[in-house]
Amino acid sequence: MQSLNRKIESPASLPESLVCDTAANGWKADARRARAFSTAELERLFGALPGSLDRIYNACLGREPLRYRSLTGRQRDELLLEIVQTVFAEDLEGCGSHRQSQWEKGWTWNLEYFVASRYRLEALVPRYYKPMVPFRFDGDLYMAASRHLVRKVTEVFRTWLFERFFPEVKDIFEFGCGSGFHVARLAQLFPEKEVCGYDWTSASCRIIELLRREKGLRVAGGHFDFYNPDKDVPVESSSGVLTFGALEQVGKNFEPFLEFLLQKRPAVCVHVECIAEFYDPSRLLDYLALAYHNRRNYLEGFWTALKKLEEENRIQILAYHHQRFGNIYNDSHSYVVWRPL
Repeated sequence: MQSLNRKIESPASLPESLVCDTAANGWKADARRARAFSTAELERLFGALPGSLDRIYNACLGREPLRYRSLTGRQRDELLLEIVQTVFAEDLEGCGSHRQSQWEKGWTWNLEYFVASRYRLEALVPRYYKPMVPFRFDGDLYMAASRHLVRKVTEVFRTWLFERFFPEVKDIFEFGCGSGFHVARLAQLFPEKEVCGYDWTSASCRIIELLRREKGLRVAGGHFDFYNPDKDVPVESSSGVLTFGALEQVGKNFEPFLEFLLQKRPAVCVHVECIAEFYDPSRLLDYLALAYHNRRNYLEGFWTALKKLEEENRIQILAYHHQRFGNIYNDSHSYVVWRPL
């Protein structure tokens, strides 16, 4: 665990066109050989209407371009080999309730960093958002040439998603809120609403308390276990519900949480998750992503269950989209939006 006295580096002090080696493979991301994401590309990636991202992009990033470059030849082959070796490694660990202590350790790191930074929201960025890394986009592999490209695309995406689906709800509940990264953003976007962050780690609950006490954000929350949902959590028919990369951890065991939502009947449920059923195994990267998904015991059968509920007229699916973007192993930003009937 890092010391509470460590120096906090300001993201603003890092040049956007920084050239550095990735820790994994030593490639150099030279911004001079890179292209930048256009808002039109991001709109297609998110499933957004044309012209809907200009204001949001500028609000999140200003004029900062998000640059990346193609990987070809030996570089692409080396990365594919790394993916294959990881996917089929005998010691690849699966998800499940046994990993609770690991998540406690991870969010404790963010908690201590948050306190050490004197409560800077940048300290809540999960450590799995790494700088200058290769990533998946639109069915191929690319190398970031902007330092925090994956995180910044995520920040634009989540702002668009939240503004699209949560403006009419009374309050918002994020389950599996982790470091509070999304809770803080929701509270900034909707200061008139109470934003509630729930998680199964004590570190996450402490972060929510500090966001309220030290940052003055209108947030609340507490302990929540997807495997054994607390029926006393005050989700109402006027509430919005969010999971963002959290349900993947429950594998096949999503039924208790799904039943919890069906009983609570919130106004809208938004899930940003790896959706196994969205992959096309006839495509190489989708095949590898699905294999990785299954080896890790990620969320399984959730989309199929939602479609069955819609056929039974118990829910209405409002939107869904396979977002072909994420780390080198899977498409982590697909989304499904629905409401109970």
